[in-house]
This record gives sequence, C-alpha cells and structure tokens, in this order.
Amino acid sequence: MEWLLLFVVAGIVAAVVFSNRLSALQRRIGELEGQVGRVASRLDAVAESTGVFVPRKTPQAPAPETVPASIEIPAELKPAAVAAAAAAVAQPAVSEAIEIPSELPVAPKVPTRKPAWPKPDQVTAETPAGAGAAGLPPPATPRPPATPRPPEPPRPPREPVDWEKTLGVRLPVWGGAIMLLIAGFFLINWAIESGAYLFTPEVRVALCGLAAAGLLAAAFFVKARGIANGERIASALATAAIAVGYGTTFLAAAVFHLVPDVVALAGAGLLAIAAIAIASQFGQRVMLVGLLGGYLSPLFAWSPETSNAMLATYVVVLLAVSMFAIRWNGWWGQAVPAIVAPALWALALLPSTNDTVLLAVFYLLLAAIPAAAAILPLRQDGGVEGPKVGLVNLGFLAASVLLALAVYWHAFDLALLVAIVLIGAGGATLVARQGPALAPAWVASLGAALFALGAWERPDGPTFLAFAVVLGAIHLGALVLQFRAGPDQARRSFEIAALSALLFVILVVKLDGWAGARDAPYLWAAIAVAIAAVFGWLAVRLRQPAEGYGASAGFAVGASAFLSLALGLVLDPGFYALTAALQAFGLSLLYLRYRALVLKQMHVIYAVLYGVLLAVGQVLSAGTTMFYDIEASGWLDFVPTVGFNNEPVTLLLLPGLLLLGAATAFARVAYTAVPRALDVVSVALIALAIHFLILPGSPYALFDRPLITGSWWFNALALVALAAVYAAWRTGRTELFRAGVGVAVVVAAAMVVAVMLPVFRFWPIMDVPGPAVFNVALTGIGLPSILLLGIAWLSRRLGWLQFARGLAAFGGLGGLITILVVIRQAIHGPTLMGPGIVSGQLELYSYSIGMLAYGFALLWAGVAFSSLALRAGSLVVVLATIGKVFFYDVGGLEGLWRVGSFLGLGIALLVVSWFYGRFVFGIGPNGAKKGDAAPTG
Repeated sequence: MEWLLLFVVAGIVAAVVFSNRLSALQRRIGELEGQVGRVASRLDAVAESTGVFVPRKTPQAPAPETVPASIEIPAELKPAAVAAAAAAVAQPAVSEAIEIPSELPVAPKVPTRKPAWPKPDQVTAETPAGAGAAGLPPPATPRPPATPRPPEPPRPPREPVDWEKTLGVRLPVWGGAIMLLIAGFFLINWAIESGAYLFTPEVRVALCGLAAAGLLAAAFFVKARGIANGERIASALATAAIAVGYGTTFLAAAVFHLVPDVVALAGAGLLAIAAIAIASQFGQRVMLVGLLGGYLSPLFAWSPETSNAMLATYVVVLLAVSMFAIRWNGWWGQAVPAIVAPALWALALLPSTNDTVLLAVFYLLLAAIPAAAAILPLRQDGGVEGPKVGLVNLGFLAASVLLALAVYWHAFDLALLVAIVLIGAGGATLVARQGPALAPAWVASLGAALFALGAWERPDGPTFLAFAVVLGAIHLGALVLQFRAGPDQARRSFEIAALSALLFVILVVKLDGWAGARDAPYLWAAIAVAIAAVFGWLAVRLRQPAEGYGASAGFAVGASAFLSLALGLVLDPGFYALTAALQAFGLSLLYLRYRALVLKQMHVIYAVLYGVLLAVGQVLSAGTTMFYDIEASGWLDFVPTVGFNNEPVTLLLLPGLLLLGAATAFARVAYTAVPRALDVVSVALIALAIHFLILPGSPYALFDRPLITGSWWFNALALVALAAVYAAWRTGRTELFRAGVGVAVVVAAAMVVAVMLPVFRFWPIMDVPGPAVFNVALTGIGLPSILLLGIAWLSRRLGWLQFARGLAAFGGLGGLITILVVIRQAIHGPTLMGPGIVSGQLELYSYSIGMLAYGFALLWAGVAFSSLALRAGSLVVVLATIGKVFFYDVGGLEGLWRVGSFLGLGIALLVVSWFYGRFVFGIGPNGAKKGDAAPTG
C-alpha cells in the first residue's frame, strides 16, 4: 500500500506545481490583455483625430447653463483697447539698430505639398468688395486646435524577480505544504502498520480524520487572522487537509474495510465537492487537488459490488460541480483536467458494461454539462465567448470520440446510434445559434457521424438509410443555416457540396456496394444527376450579386462532382482517369468564371488523381503474380485495370487535350505554376498518345522499317511539336514552347538513330517503297525535316538563336539525305541494294548533281528569304560537293570525262559567284552596286 500512497502524494505535489504554473500564466494573460486594451485605446484616439472612422457615440453632455442677457465687457477687451494692442504688435519698438550681414545662410529646401489654389471664378465670386487690389481672398479663419488627449499614465515597470521574497516567503509555504503532505503520508502509513495492541483500526482512522480536520481548521484560522503571507499559508494548509482526508477515506475503505465501497465512494465524492466549495476561499489549487483525489478515489473504492451506474453517476456529479465552479470563479485553466478525467473514466467503462443506454446517457452528459455551464447566464458575464467556447468544444470533442468508439465496440447498437444523432443535433444547434466560434463542437459531432456511417459493416438497409438521412438532414441543415447567416458563404457552399458528395458515396457503397451499383447504375446515376441539377440551379441563382460569386463557385463544384459520380457509375472503371481529367477541366472553367483559389486547388487534386488512376491502371494491366490476391478478392472491380498503351485515346489523348484546355483557362487569369505545369504535362500526354497510336506494341518497330513507320511517327510528333511552339509564339506561354522543343528533340534523335546513321554506312538494306523520286523517302525524311525547319524559324522569332541554328542545320541535313536516298532508290530499287540501272560512275555523278542542285536551291531560298543561315548552308553543300568530286568522283575518270568534270565544277563555281554578286550583294555591270552612279569612261 505504501507505493499507492506515495503515488497519490506525488500526484498531489505535481498538481500543486501545475496549478502554480497556471496561476502565473493567468497573471501574464491579464497583463497582456491590459496592454492590448491600452494599444486599442490609442489606435481609437488616432483614428478619431484623423477622421478615419466615426467615433463611438458618447453619452450626451448636459445642457449648458443659461447665459445672462447682458454681460459686462472688461475695459481691456473693448474695441479701442484691442485696436491699440494690435497696433503695438504690428509696430514693435526697436531699441537699437540691427546689423544685417551681407550673406545670409541659405536654409535647406524642404519639400512641401503644393497648395490647392482656388479656381479663378471662385476667387472672383468669394472676394469681398473691400479686398486688396490683387483680389486675393481674405485669410481663412484658423481652425481651432483639437483638444489634446490627456496623456495616459505610464505603464508600471515590470517588477524584477525578488529572489529574497521567493526564497523567504513563497518557497517555504509550499515546502511546508509538501512536508505536511509527507507527514500525512507517514501518518497513514503508521495507521496501516501499527498493531492492534496500540490502537484499533477505528481509532487509527479517526486520528487521520482528526488530522485532516485540524489542518482545515488551521487553514480557516490563518485566513481569519490575516497574518503575513496568510493567503498562501492557508491555501497550503487546506491543500494538505484535503489530501489527508482522501487518505482517511482510503484507510476506511481499502485497508481496514470499515465501510462498504459504496459508502467510501460517496464519502470521496462529498470530500471532492467540499474541496471545490472551499476552493473559492483558498484558491484553485485546493480545487485541483480535490478533483485529482476525487477522480482517483474510484480506483480503490470501486469494486464488482459497485454498479457501473453508480460510478457513472459519481463521475457525472463531480463533472457538473466542477464545471459550474470553474464557470463561477473563472478558473478556466482547470477546464482541461476537469473534462479529461471523466472522459478517461468513461473510456474505462466502455469494455466493462453492455448497458449501451447507460453509455449513451453518460457520454451525452459529458458534452451537455460543459455546454450548460458555459451557456447558462451566470453572474452576467456575457454570452458564449472567450474561454467558455473552449469549454464547450472540449466537451463535445470528448463525447464525440467516445461515442464513435462505443458504437463500433458495441456493434452499432441502436441506443448509441440515437446518441450520435442527438449529439449531432446539439452541435448543429450550437453553431447555428451561438455562431462559428462553436464550429469545432459541431465538427466533432459530424466526425462521429461520418465514422459511424463509414465503419458500419453489413448494415441493415432500411435502418442504415434512415440513420444516414437523419444525420444528413441535421448536418447539411447546420451548414445551410450557417450559409444563410451571411459570413463566409463561399466556404459554406464548398462544405455543403463536399458533405453531400461524401454522404452520397457512403450510401452507394453501404447499400449496394460499388459493384452492385454499377450492375444497375442508372438509378444511382439519375439521383446523382438530379442532385447536380440542384447544385447547378443554385450556382446560376447566385451568380448575380458580387458577394455571391464565391458561393456560386462552391455550388458549381458540387454540380461538377455529382456529374463525375454519375459518369463513374455508368462508365467502366477503365475510364475513371478520363472522368478525373474531365472534372479537372470543368474546375478550370469554373475558376475562369469565379476566380476562387479553392477551385484551382481542387483542380490540382483532380489532376493528381488522374495521374494516380493512370498509373494504377498501367500497373494492374501488366498482370503480374503480385496482383493475383487482389484479383481474387474482387477489388479489381473497383479500380481501373486498363493500360494507356491499350487505350491511348481515352487515357492519354483526350485527357491531354482537356488539361491543355485547363492550362489555357488558367493562363487567361495568370500564367503561374499550375498552367506552366499543365502545359508541359498536356503536350507530353498528347505526344505519348500519338506514339502508342502509331506503335501500340514494341517501340523497336520504328527501327525495323524506319521510313515507312517514320512517315507516320516522325511527322505526327513533329506536328505536335510545331503546334506547341506556334501556340507558345502566339500566346507567350514559355513552358508550352519548352515542351514543344522537347518533343522536337526527341523526333530529331529518333531520326538520327533510325535513318541518318544507317544511311551514312552507304548503303544499308532499307525499305523505300514507291516510284522513283516520289517515294516514301520524301515523307519519312524530307517532310519531318521541313517541319523541324519551321520549328527552328519560330524558335528564332522567340529569341532562341542557338537552338534555332542547330535545328535548322539538322533540317538542312535531313533534306540532303532525302535527295541522296531518292537518287539511290531510283537507281537500285525499293531496297536500295538492288542491281543498278546505270554504271557506278554515273551514279556518283548523279549524287553530285543532286547535291549541287540542293545547294543552289538553298542559295535561292537564302536570297529569297534574306536568310544568312540558308546561304551558309548552300555554301557548305556546294563545297562538300566539290570535295566529293575532286577526291572521289574523278578518281576513275580519264580523258575528256575528267576534263568535263572539272569544267562543270568551274562553271558551277562561277555561277555561284555570279549569283552571290548579283542577288546578294547587288553588284551590277562594270562593278557598280545598286544605287551607285555608273562609271564614266
């Protein structure tokens, strides 16, 4: 028993220390409130003096006294005296000459506000006849100075820590109290261990009781005498008296069994009530010790003979007394232990009884008693505000959590379900009548209701439906009342939409199951569409007033959500990702209309949900062995199992277009992080969709027949890149440009690996079907190169010069390879490796002629479009052709053929020189440039 008593004493000491700390915090809060009040009064005075707001109405001043009809004017205030005084002021007497220095110091210029001069017509109209010749208005009557506000008394300086007072006055008090508690502990220990040869158990219990009574009498005596530091000494004596009193009860009940447990429990309750009663005389520390002992007493006074109803009654009585004592004395720091302690006993009672009615009533009282203590008018201390709000919210939170646990523990018993309905009605009533300060109490009851609905396994259909309908009516009604109250209507509309959608999903899953609802989806889908119509009507109804825009947005989100639920019921789970993308697109349109930030946040949530559903479908479509257990459990009926490589249109292309539209809607407001990310993601999705449309199987099919497959793949992706870059050029959306550039780089890299590197082996076996000249090489290499040149041109317009030059060079190289492949196909057939129709030397000259023709074409285009890059490319091609002919073609020629080759090269170079001089530099006959005078002989 010693350890239990020691534990009790340690708990009492900790409670005292905690109470001291609470007292210090309360004093500090009082000081801060005083400082805030002084600052507020100063701000009011400043605002009143500057005319920022209309000053508060003050009591009307009493009527002035009656002024007598005739007042005798003193001689010094008569007109003659006033005129003489004014003349004396205007012409002061100078006793001696004042020497004026030749250079006066110049004062620094001070910036001043330009005076508001009156208009000429105002001057003419307002100038009296006796004004000066300048016609200036008479000086305005000076405004009387404002009555100076009396200075506030200076704040008292913060008292320094008086260590002597602390060590000499306060510390000895509580040291003495602790010593008294230890003395009481040893007294009780002596009473337990002493044999019957000294005192009987009754005598020992009586001695302990007398010790407690003596300590309490000493406390009253010290307080009545008013000795130095008597308040603290009396409080310490009363605290020790209460502790010894609990020890006496422990002796009588648990050690000597002199009284029944019921009597001991009643005695402990009376002692706790007495401690709470005398705490108003000796301070809240006494109440804290009384509550601690009162709630610990059932540990030794509660036995199987003590009914659960008696224990619940004991705890409820202590709760009621302590709550009203806290309210009456304003000891709000005691509220937390006064509510947590009975909540712990309520939790301990949960597994020990099957009386659900008792539990329901007990838990409801845990919320009702603090609410009554805070709401009932006591001492005219105002409404439910300040610390009283915390009292109500804490009580409802504890009761709601306990009810949620109890309804699950006792298999959703009807009594506990009714208690959840009642506490929900109470929370809704409080928040509707007392204001949003009590919203946490209602939210706690709503959480208990949603937990009960969601955790109810295999419910009876009619019972569950009635329970859900009643709870929905209560909590949606609370939101509607808060919405109609006025403040923060936008938030309330979103909460109404979210709660409605959540309740709808719970009903569908619990009544039919998602799979069952999808077996006969049209009834639930029709209900969802009807609810969506109601929300749509509310959104349209509230679109006119400016203050209703936010509320309209919330209801529009609700309409969109229920339409998505209807689609989810009707469509296959494989289309859930598309439904999420469609919802995200709808939210972007609503954001464009209402500009509510929550709409953008919800759009991001749905966009992320689309990505999650897409990834889940792709992983589950793989059909690996790790998902066999999931498939056997039936969960695959509720999640998408289709990979985007199998449904690229519905899972990639359409969502990509929807997200691109969403990015456009957001960018019309501001091009922030969300539209930037959507630009990149949407272009990537569209490009990926086109890839899987063209290559649904292995991507290596592109390398098997590169020109045939590339005619589709290269051009389609190059068109996506060109469209993205063009849109970026038109709209200024930089991330759209970067996404298009990324796709263009991917196309160029694929062309290098699949086409260009094999061609430069001279020559691979490659399928090039089609007639001579007009074959697949034009669409597989030439057309993508032209599209990449378009991207390079747009990139140059956007300022990306280095990238534009590199991509233009790549496109030019692609055009050259196209000509070489066309010539090769015309000579060797569709495989590029068939027997040639001409000799090898003529084939080499055919390549050279084609390269020269391509170089001249680039030169002409460079002149036509004033492009230095094209002209430089033409020079590179012509020089490459010359090198080819000089080092390779003429190696096997002799005689006139060699002469003809060099003759042709010479003529070609002369033509290039003439073309440059004539059309690039404008050099005319006799060396004259365009615009210059012709030289005379």
